[in-house]
Amino acid sequence: MRDTHIRFEIDNTTAVSYVNGMGGCKSAACDEVAKKIWDWCIERGLWLSAVHIPGTMNVKADALSRRHYSDHEWMLNNDMFSRLCKIFPGLTIDLFASILNHRLPRYVSWGPDSQAFSVDAFDISWKGQKFYAFPPFSLIPRCLGKVVCDQAEGVLVVSAWPTQTCYTRIVQMLISQPVHGDGLHERDESASTPIGSADSQHAGSFEVDGLPSIRRYYQMQGFSEHMTDVLVKSWRPTTQKQYTVYITKWAIFCGARKIAPFSPDLSNTLLLIRPGAFEQKPPAHKYYGIWNVNQVLQFLKTFSPNRCLSLKELTCKLAMLLALVTIQRKRTLLQLDISREYLKKSKDECIFILSKHVKQSRPNYPVQPVIIPRYTPDEDICPLLCLEEYIERTKELRQDNVLFISTIKPHNPVGAQTMSRWIKTILEWAGIDVTLFKPHSTRHAASTAALKASIPLDEILKKAGWSSAKTFRRFYFRHVIDETVEC
Repeated sequence: MRDTHIRFEIDNTTAVSYVNGMGGCKSAACDEVAKKIWDWCIERGLWLSAVHIPGTMNVKADALSRRHYSDHEWMLNNDMFSRLCKIFPGLTIDLFASILNHRLPRYVSWGPDSQAFSVDAFDISWKGQKFYAFPPFSLIPRCLGKVVCDQAEGVLVVSAWPTQTCYTRIVQMLISQPVHGDGLHERDESASTPIGSADSQHAGSFEVDGLPSIRRYYQMQGFSEHMTDVLVKSWRPTTQKQYTVYITKWAIFCGARKIAPFSPDLSNTLLLIRPGAFEQKPPAHKYYGIWNVNQVLQFLKTFSPNRCLSLKELTCKLAMLLALVTIQRKRTLLQLDISREYLKKSKDECIFILSKHVKQSRPNYPVQPVIIPRYTPDEDICPLLCLEEYIERTKELRQDNVLFISTIKPHNPVGAQTMSRWIKTILEWAGIDVTLFKPHSTRHAASTAALKASIPLDEILKKAGWSSAKTFRRFYFRHVIDETVEC
């Protein structure tokens, strides 16, 4: 094949970027592969282009890896299974089997099977059954949860793999000594494991892997699927991300000491939190003082006129102006939507109606819209003019209605870290000590400046989303370090 254009449909955005850009600068390995591909194509007169396709639509390329081969069956050999039945007599049903490999007359298949007692072991009750189960390894954690939920008892065949996250839970659920697979006569840590839940003091414990483990715990306690969804969704994505770190630390702590993570002893809990540490650490505010807003505004005046700024400069300027004038968190600013449904324009202001919950959202408390006013005394730092220029500048670049997009291709919506970097850039350029003051300090600086400018406290609380003046006074109002700069 020569002198031909070839178009790739790829479900990896990084690969798309490196193919279309003939390389890149962020990954040396990706850059080298891209250059080799292009060198090979150029020698043959081929031209490449790549477009992104969602993974769910990449059916042809992934067909082989997604295909299930029904002839890939496994089972214990006849001799080993016979000895197992002598050690654990009375087994009544094989839960994970097919017409080709079932070990007991009554069995449950994974798909339609005219000879099977039922289809899908998780759709039937295991209670009252003395089951035999040799499940796919990926289903072992789910099997353990089902045993606890149904208060069942039976024999589970697993690999003797102590480093697996579910191994500790298997040991905790044993109701008799496990049997080793080599000969099935030595009572040792092993492959054939009689398990149950009725008398296990650790029945509520299992491997902890963040929010999924919380979901499984709710289900094991008898919560319905609907109620479990409601409880899990009460954690917002940012909360889930933040808590996962501490849940993981707790799992490591419990694993090292063989503690049931959902039913620890008080002594073990106190060992982790170490209450005496409070007395050893003196109290301290994050910021004793706060930077002067006028110092930043004076710097932003040099970023004018808006039409002459680069896209990055304009974006950083807008991010800082909106953070100051709205006193909002970064994640709230990232939710601003410029579609007609959520953006209402007038001569003197723009009003953004929030389409999603924010941190201060709560029942019976309507979230206030984000208002961007016109500042007529100085057009160089007018947030409304800067916003209008930004929307116009990015009109042909954006692929989404979210206000803030990346300054580099493919100009996708950005995350909180990018927004923080933009604000930090302005602070640093304005001469603010960014080793001391973080991007979130804009809320401290803006609210303090507003109160000093005689803006009513109620209006400040309403704009920032604080429920009481106590919150503002305790956490945000600070002494301005430099009072000499005037705007």
